[in-house]
Amino acid sequence: MEVNSGSPDNKENNVSDGASNTPRSAADSVANAFSNQLAQVQADLAASKAYALSVEEELLNLKAETAIAAEKQSQQISKIKIDSEIKSQAISSGLIDLDCLPLLDSSDITLDENGNIIGIDSAIADLKSKKPFLFSDMGRTGKISSPARSTLTPKAKANTAMPVKDMSESEYKRSLKRVAPSYSRRYN
Repeated sequence: MEVNSGSPDNKENNVSDGASNTPRSAADSVANAFSNQLAQVQADLAASKAYALSVEEELLNLKAETAIAAEKQSQQISKIKIDSEIKSQAISSGLIDLDCLPLLDSSDITLDENGNIIGIDSAIADLKSKKPFLFSDMGRTGKISSPARSTLTPKAKANTAMPVKDMSESEYKRSLKRVAPSYSRRYN
């Protein structure tokens, strides 16, 4: 609260303020409210721009990470394709043991744009010329005629089991002795 002093200047101010104080104060309050709203909107706009920039930066980082991850996966897939084709070609060329594959010079084996593998034939031919004992000779009959013959697995005996309902009593007892010797001793 202002205390009126007796000076004539204050009286003129009080009279002029009193007459126009109400309309001016209403306009001032509306202007202040709009100014406050404008400041708030400008602050919100600045915060939104900062957030948009941070989101855009994060998006660019994620795109870069995704591109790097995709490139790594593409390289891994290419390596798997090359390795499987090397194994396939080595087996078809008569390599005795796949453990010998590290001896193969795979530096010239590549994958072209179409997904075709280039250089396998020359790498296997080079290994075959340097170390021919690693490869078996496939004769005209298609049978292996090298030491690999001894590494073939023997044929398993055919399973001659027959249903229990078709067995005679003596056959049942013999099969029971073979399958469960301790059971047949206890109950016979």
